[in-house]
Amino acid sequence: MNLKKICKHLIPAIKCIFDFRKEPLRFPWRNLRTQKVSPWHVSIGEILLNKVNTNRVLIIYYKLLSTYPTPCELANASPDKIEHMLKPLGLQHKKTLTLIEVSRLLCEEKDIEILKQKLKKVKGIGKNTYNAILLFGFDEPRPLMDGVIGRVLKRIFGFNWKKRFYEDKNAWNFSEQLLKCSIKNGFDPKIFYYNLLDIGREICLHRKPLCKQCSCNAICKYYKSKEKLSQASF
Repeated sequence: MNLKKICKHLIPAIKCIFDFRKEPLRFPWRNLRTQKVSPWHVSIGEILLNKVNTNRVLIIYYKLLSTYPTPCELANASPDKIEHMLKPLGLQHKKTLTLIEVSRLLCEEKDIEILKQKLKKVKGIGKNTYNAILLFGFDEPRPLMDGVIGRVLKRIFGFNWKKRFYEDKNAWNFSEQLLKCSIKNGFDPKIFYYNLLDIGREICLHRKPLCKQCSCNAICKYYKSKEKLSQASF
């Protein structure tokens, strides 16, 4: 199936995701129309967010940036001090090493293309984190797939993906199709993925999703199946 036919099928979902919110939630690591941040701020946010609730990250993010306001300062900081700061988030040792190495690269490497290639090789930077840094930090269109995005898309389209969505090739391929169709139809991929994440965090919850409040419930297979079960019980 060519991209035009694929997009015709996907555009209702893309539109309802954009309709969720014109301006995504403001977090200090997000690049928005009304808020511009550096690749370093994006990188810190994405690394800290790995397997952690957003609200817990906010406190540590501000504390980290107030203590080490530049990449060079963080790159030369004491690993023990950073690890102690990150302890409430868990995985503090791994995240500390990743933060220091990413900060060192951002401090020393001035060639953007070389920098992006080096970031890909940093231990602790997985495919989704790397793609998120490139998409949100360098404005380079990249597909994303994590537990939140995967949950929302799986419910809307009724897919039978693996439990760990980021390990499923079909999930990644589908996210890439959505990305291409978003761009083809004039939608900003950053806003698209920010809205997907916000839907997953606020509406399409792991337990007890708030389906009636969702901008995509008219086309969501999960919601329709719930409605049928509800009607059948009367």
